[in-house]
Amino acid sequence: MTSLTRTSDASPPETVEQRLAIAAALLIEHREATTRHERAGHHVIVAAWNAGMSQRRIAAHLQLSRDPIAEELRLADAAGELRRPLNSRTAADGVPVEAGASYVGTE
Repeated sequence: MTSLTRTSDASPPETVEQRLAIAAALLIEHREATTRHERAGHHVIVAAWNAGMSQRRIAAHLQLSRDPIAEELRLADAAGELRRPLNSRTAADGVPVEAGASYVGTE
């Protein structure tokens, strides 16, 4: 990550152009870090869903409303990333699953 380091010996950039270039580099690095973070969040939400966690539990763990979780899962479903259908429930959600059935009901 680009950073501005200051020591007693260092002087700030001399020109407006240098300061703008440094600011632009920092903004680009921030954008790239944000994109990586969002991508990781998507993968974590999909992995939790595929492991059998409900949207409600995922949202609770992330301290979010269910709306952004539902949106991530809709995107994942459209991309073919889900291993179980949207709105399905599992025994982990407190819903009895009949022998031989993987998922029943809706959330």
